[in-house]
Amino acid sequence: MSARSLDEKGLEKQEGFVDYATNLVDCDKAYKNIIANLLGKTVVAEDLDSAIAIAKNYKYSFKIVTLDGQLINAGGSMTGGSRAKNTGVLSRANEIEALEKECAELKNKAEEAFAKAKTASEALAKIEAEMEAIRADIISGGEDVIRQQGELNLVNEQYQSALSAVKELENEKNDSALRVEKLLKEAEQADVKIESAEKEMASLEKEIDTLNADKETLS
Repeated sequence: MSARSLDEKGLEKQEGFVDYATNLVDCDKAYKNIIANLLGKTVVAEDLDSAIAIAKNYKYSFKIVTLDGQLINAGGSMTGGSRAKNTGVLSRANEIEALEKECAELKNKAEEAFAKAKTASEALAKIEAEMEAIRADIISGGEDVIRQQGELNLVNEQYQSALSAVKELENEKNDSALRVEKLLKEAEQADVKIESAEKEMASLEKEIDTLNADKETLS
């Protein structure tokens, strides 16, 4: 992750300027680039009036945070206090909860599809066994030609009916397998979304903890 920084001239001389946010964060050297990436374009000011004045002087080109938690975003939008900062974390928590629920529902649907596929396989095996029994009856039959022909015709009808039933079951089995595969992919995607949301939430929580710690230090 690459570091970001501000190079605006005269910023340190602005009234109410406290410091660059990156200078107020203590962390292990391995995380310096992460901190610089997250806070490199952020300045800390004493109060909201000072923050507004600095923002105007530099055409709202970077983020400014006051010691009491007020925030002026790049572009000029303002957010007040710690309550607003926590909104991101709550939003991520709600998103994770929704994704976990969606994942559970997808897994339940996948289990149902597996159960239907198993039932279809069992029905197919039963029909195949019946077909084998019918073939055995034909071979072992000792009736006269007319009766054999009549029975054969009947068996052929049953056989065709069984084949149709087998084909339908095979199609249902294939459809079930495709649905299972699709549901599993959706479940995997939901897991990926959850993991990504959890990482973003952890990053936001860390930033909040850091800013709160800075606020306590500065207080």
